[in-house]
Amino acid sequence: IEILKVYYCIHTEEENCPCRKPKPGLLLKAKEEIKDFEFSETYFIGDTEKDIKAGKSVGTKTVLLLSGATKPQDIEKFEEKPDFIFNNLKEAAIELTKRK
Repeated sequence: IEILKVYYCIHTEEENCPCRKPKPGLLLKAKEEIKDFEFSETYFIGDTEKDIKAGKSVGTKTVLLLSGATKPQDIEKFEEKPDFIFNNLKEAAIELTKRK
């Protein structure tokens, strides 16, 4: 697994920009800039339901980390479920690199 670039949104929810999750603006920007990847072969990692929705909206594999805002009991309330769930980023990295 290789991290090609990191993107983040600096806007508030009130600004309603297209790059603020769960909107896919930053993911679409990444695809435009990097070009040499397929969403279906990409992991989108986050710790909230918004992250999962953003990843699902463009067809990535989604990874939920339980090291932040979300607790295991919260997942059953998600509209869209993550493809993978890990306790932290280190655990996710170890397990996901085994899949390649």
